[in-house]
Amino acid sequence: MARDEKIIAVIPARLNSKRLSNKLLLKIENITILEHVIIRLILSDSFSKIIVASPNNKIKKLIEKYKNVDFYKSKLKHFSGTSRAIEAVKKLKFSKLVIIFGDEPLVRPDEIRFFVNQIYKDKKNDIWNATISIKNKKELIDKSIVKCLLNSYQNIYNLKRHINSNLNKNSKSIIHKSVGLIAFKSEIAKNLNLKKNIENIEQLNFIRDNKYLLKSVKLKHDFFSVNTLKDYKRAKSKFKSSRTQKNIRLAFNLKN
Repeated sequence: MARDEKIIAVIPARLNSKRLSNKLLLKIENITILEHVIIRLILSDSFSKIIVASPNNKIKKLIEKYKNVDFYKSKLKHFSGTSRAIEAVKKLKFSKLVIIFGDEPLVRPDEIRFFVNQIYKDKKNDIWNATISIKNKKELIDKSIVKCLLNSYQNIYNLKRHINSNLNKNSKSIIHKSVGLIAFKSEIAKNLNLKKNIENIEQLNFIRDNKYLLKSVKLKHDFFSVNTLKDYKRAKSKFKSSRTQKNIRLAFNLKN
């Protein structure tokens, strides 16, 4: 990575997930889900610093083998992964913060690199959220998927879990799905007041007042978070069937 500004990555990592306990420590191809995310950040070669923010000593011990990854012991309780990540960087100097959630083992290093390149070049917007096209009506009505409503400038003006399936036909809004890759300008990250909101969607608490421009960065390749046992089994199957996922693991082994 050769850039004139510091772009850092933080993985918020907690273990007390309600839907799938200790999911970040579950293994796929003999590597924990969290480590798959770390490996992809390293292979993207896009960051001046990579930090795992967690209150858990198990996480600290797990990542000790990764010499270029720092551990930040966060407060035990946080409203969201975003607030946990921001706690970790309050005293650091950086230009942009990229947050990638620890349950995204299928994100591709080239997509991370593309995302970072887009935010590096963008001098206008304040916050960026990676998005992917909605594939079908089933995804549109799936409440586990956060949908982004975009205007004609590709700025996100709302996020919803529940959406009217006819909205795509009757509205000028563009609808994508949000994925666990988000970035902030330094001054925005350090001054955000992250409070719980009634819809309990990660991003809504800082775009509701329209103070910030939230830009969609559309990715080409679909991936999903591991939130449930069904997701975990699906991810394991994906690793077995996908040549791309196998090559990512191989690339890391060769590099190290």
